Amino acid sequence: MENDKNNMLYSPLSIKYALYMLKDGANSNTFDEINKVVGNTELPKYKSIDKNLSLANGLFIRDTYYENVEKLYINTLKEKYDAEVVKDEFKDAQNVNQWIEDKTLGIIKNMLKDEVVQEPLNVMLIVNALAIDMKWESSFDFEKTQGETFYLDDGQEMKATTMIKRKIKSKIYSFYKDDDITVLTMDLKDYDKTQFEFMAIMPKENLSTFIENVSEEQVNQIDKKLKLSSNEKDGINIKIPKFKFNYNLKLKKDLIDLGIKDAFNSKNADFSKISKLNDISVSDALHKADIEFTEEGVKAAAVTVFHMTLSTGPDEKSFPVDIIINKPFMFIIRDKNTKAIWFTGTVYKPNSWIEDKKLYI
Repeated sequence: MENDKNNMLYSPLSIKYALYMLKDGANSNTFDEINKVVGNTELPKYKSIDKNLSLANGLFIRDTYYENVEKLYINTLKEKYDAEVVKDEFKDAQNVNQWIEDKTLGIIKNMLKDEVVQEPLNVMLIVNALAIDMKWESSFDFEKTQGETFYLDDGQEMKATTMIKRKIKSKIYSFYKDDDITVLTMDLKDYDKTQFEFMAIMPKENLSTFIENVSEEQVNQIDKKLKLSSNEKDGINIKIPKFKFNYNLKLKKDLIDLGIKDAFNSKNADFSKISKLNDISVSDALHKADIEFTEEGVKAAAVTVFHMTLSTGPDEKSFPVDIIINKPFMFIIRDKNTKAIWFTGTVYKPNSWIEDKKLYI
């Protein structure tokens, strides 16, 4: 995903769910291209937890086109992805936007514009929406939050609204430090046997260069190096900035660059498992994500939409390890057990202490 040194956020899991639903309707080379990108691994299943976790799939079909949709495809989405299938007049975006708002725990509103849905050639929307609203296993003390120096990627400095914990010895925090990188993980609360963790990865050098070269395997290697703060003689000190932002991503170019080409080509697309007439292709692929990272916990949500269109005070003797996140960093929010990544992003510019200071005084 392209990044121009701005805060960025997307959900690999949301995009993957939407691509799997698209793949199940594809044939021939259209199928092969999608399959080559997403593979055949089984997607993790999650049971929605009221007010804390939501994962939902939807298929919105224009009412005048509904009879052209293969019943087998509708049944496949219902059975494999617990998808809601909605016949809609596509008069405006109200129904799909309300569905998205509900499925993202109220976090993402007005995802689509009316004119996008009203477009006469637009006959179908494949949608994934997911969200979490989770508290930290141990919250940060609001009264200890203060302004701390954050070193921006361009060499400038800013006062960032920074959350602080001191001399922590607990299994809910892990860390790793060497000359090149600082890593911190923090557990969120367990909700009905589902537990997420937040991982911050701060390279010593330029974050953009690090992101260009980092791989899932490297993240797995970092996992093996993590140490529990509870095993550290004097514990650890944590400083990490608050942040809140949203990010819009046009996926079409990225997916084409990855090799998914025929799906977006009205002449070559083969979605004969979706349409009896095999007369549709993907006209656009949109992704939106939103996150708020605070003393209490993390709220985050993401939506992926495929538009289917008709073709035409320290003790002196103690030495806690300082884990200070004060430069641009990438982050991952994932299932602690399965390691399924729900969100990943970058923070180049966190909340400003100058703007937030009045909240803490």
